[in-house]
Amino acid sequence: MPPSALERSNAVLWPILSTYVYCLSGFAASTHLPLMQMSLYQVQKLVQAVNRDPESRTRFLESRESFTQDFELTDSERDALVNMSIYDLYDMGVHPLLLRPFTIIHGVSEPDYLMAIRERG
Repeated sequence: MPPSALERSNAVLWPILSTYVYCLSGFAASTHLPLMQMSLYQVQKLVQAVNRDPESRTRFLESRESFTQDFELTDSERDALVNMSIYDLYDMGVHPLLLRPFTIIHGVSEPDYLMAIRERG
């Protein structure tokens, strides 16, 4: 009998969730497990807040530096967000369905967006 939808989703989600729980439990720091996924989560959480919440958007547009302090970001992530480095955000893995609305809010045209994610610079 073929696996059920639940069994298939568990097979896909369990490795992701177990890594997430592992990172949250503090073991990651002691075993040098890369925390990129957790950090990327924070970047995407910030981008989604700016995209969806008018108050967050206003705060971000008024002071990017101040707003980014509310999130657990690396220095390079904070720099990419503050400087609106579209290529760096895309390269670090920010999902395009979050990134494109974020760039629209900042007045980036479609051709400029496509050029930014295709080329460094």
